[in-house]
Amino acid sequence: MRVPAPWPSALPSQSSGPPPRRRREKRRARLRAGGIAVEEGLLATEAKEVAARFFSRITCHRPSLTLKLASTLDGRIATRSGASRWITGSEARRAAHAAIPSKSACMTS
Repeated sequence: MRVPAPWPSALPSQSSGPPPRRRREKRRARLRAGGIAVEEGLLATEAKEVAARFFSRITCHRPSLTLKLASTLDGRIATRSGASRWITGSEARRAAHAAIPSKSACMTS
């Protein structure tokens, strides 16, 4: 059974024009014909790392999520007196706060 994509309007059309490979080859040929040097594969690894969440969204048809979760062994988030306290280390908190600007949404409870 095929499950429809959640946001079909956000996905690239599979039937519009020639295949992507032929379009790329045509664009390269136009650039070269105009005297522009074309080099391929430059910074490919870095580009894949930067766009990993985007490619995951396109290929998996679902948003990318990041979960930051902290809990004590007894499942509580406060001391016996009711005073709340940090249960994650400062390094984990810094990493979580540094990641927030790259996210589309942030959910807390």
